[in-house]
Amino acid sequence: MDSGAGPPPHGGAGPPSEDGAVEDSEATGRLPRRVRQRNLAPQLRRSRQAEPARSERAGEPDDDFEEPSPELSRDLMSSLQSGWLRGRDDEDETGTDDPRDGWGSS
Repeated sequence: MDSGAGPPPHGGAGPPSEDGAVEDSEATGRLPRRVRQRNLAPQLRRSRQAEPARSERAGEPDDDFEEPSPELSRDLMSSLQSGWLRGRDDEDETGTDDPRDGWGSS
C-alpha cells in the first residue's frame, strides 16, 4: 500500500508540512506552489475577512450603479460606430500618391 510519501495524484495538494511553511523549490527540485494572498498586505487581509461574502449580499441592489436605458446604449454604440467609420474614411483619403510611408521608405 502507499504510505503517502509520494507526490499527490493529479496535481492535488500534498501533505502539509509541520509548521505550514512552503517547501524551498531549490531544495526539493519542484516548482514552487502558489499560496493564495501570501503577499497581500495585512490591512487588506483584515478588510477581506470582515467583508461579507458576495453570495450573502446577492439580494442587495448596487446603489452606485444605475443601469443605462436601452436607448442610451443604442446611441452610444451608434456614435462609436460612426466615429470608427469616419476614422477609416479619413485614413483612406490622405490624398498622397507617394507610396512611401511616414518614415520615408517604401
